[in-house]
Amino acid sequence: MSYLMGEADHAAMETMLEELHGHVRSLSTELARLMAKEDRLAAVLDACDQAEFEATRWAEPFRVPKWVSEVRTAAVEGRDLATVVQASMRGLDMNHAVWLQIRARREELDKQINQTASREASEGDTT
Repeated sequence: MSYLMGEADHAAMETMLEELHGHVRSLSTELARLMAKEDRLAAVLDACDQAEFEATRWAEPFRVPKWVSEVRTAAVEGRDLATVVQASMRGLDMNHAVWLQIRARREELDKQINQTASREASEGDTT
């Protein structure tokens, strides 16, 4: 039994070592990429936590924005981000429509108040 390696065995071991080093480099790169994604995910979840805190810290808390739960769901459950964005956009469109209705109603009320004030002023001038 010989403990000495032949040149062919030595070359085969060198090839295996090179392959292993390649796998280690690939794994290191993948690990760095995953760690970067984990950091970004943590930042997204921190932003959700901050938004929730800002909404609920008051004596009379505001509603937590809808996007907070949607983004958390996408981040934790791995939902498609496009789905979350579309859902959020629908929410923004609805909020915008409600805001426009409120604004139009306020303008109507302001107009009525001004008409009433003008009428009262003109009635006051005739007496």
